[in-house]
Amino acid sequence: MTTYPKQPIYQSLGKTPNLKVMMFFLEHPTNDYTKTEIAANCNLARQSVYPVIRSLMRFQFIKIRRQIGNTKLYCLHDGSTTRAFRQIVQTLSK
Repeated sequence: MTTYPKQPIYQSLGKTPNLKVMMFFLEHPTNDYTKTEIAANCNLARQSVYPVIRSLMRFQFIKIRRQIGNTKLYCLHDGSTTRAFRQIVQTLSK
């Protein structure tokens, strides 16, 4: 389970579900997760993860890495959106 210390990113942008999921994927860039695992690790209700996943996929922050049966596993997409957000986090952390 990810804990959220008083980092500048949370102080400036708040602890929104989108931000929690984005930071979770930045902290674990090589792993893939189901929606249930994302919800548990981000302290969110599973139902509130659905719109977050849709939004982050639309902006190409995350992608579906693989599918096992009906279960989709999501991972960080290494695109321009991810690199830009990573830069923002690093700038705010200084």
